[in-house]
Amino acid sequence: MKFVIFHGTYTSKNTNWYDTFDAELTAVGHEVIRPQFPIDSFDEITALGEANAKELQNRKQSLTSWLDHYEKEVLPYCDEQTIFIAHSLGPVFTLHAMEKFPIKIKGAIFLAPFLDALPGTSWQFGLANSTFYSTEFNADSLRDCIPFSYVLYSTNDPYVPSTSSLKFAQLLDSTVIPVVDGHHLGGKYSRLPLVEELAKSIVGYEKSTSSEYIRS
Repeated sequence: MKFVIFHGTYTSKNTNWYDTFDAELTAVGHEVIRPQFPIDSFDEITALGEANAKELQNRKQSLTSWLDHYEKEVLPYCDEQTIFIAHSLGPVFTLHAMEKFPIKIKGAIFLAPFLDALPGTSWQFGLANSTFYSTEFNADSLRDCIPFSYVLYSTNDPYVPSTSSLKFAQLLDSTVIPVVDGHHLGGKYSRLPLVEELAKSIVGYEKSTSSEYIRS
């Protein structure tokens, strides 16, 4: 089975709990793909100031640049044995990618997802995310492409209200799992065992569990 991790805004494929997820799933025979999508420097954008940053013509992060990268670096490796793991901005980008390049995958896990602009978002994140926001998705088509999905949201996420994640889950008819005091389910954690176990459950739990733990 192949797993693809989609990171969020102003971050990278090597942050959060991605390293430990990669190690855990590859240890039981799966492949983990971690594309690095184009991002801008938060500090450089901040130094420009909001007005100048909005006028900047060569910002790296946009829906177009991410879709181009996805088409070249991710899409060729995806099939019905692929599972997407997407965090924060990653989930809504995943929906854009699946609508533009419809393929059927095995399933997905979405962490702290949202569809449109969030209350209280700083201008730096609002600017970087602006081209990704959308509620105009074809739910039936997406459910055909992603036949099974989990949505995880935290009860104390400082950035994404639970209502935003639940709205995302409703679109895909996802199985919803609230995580008590999980913050943003991102950089606060170097490992998220729950995500590892849910990933194994989509594969077929026994197929992803060491034989020494299975009674004959």
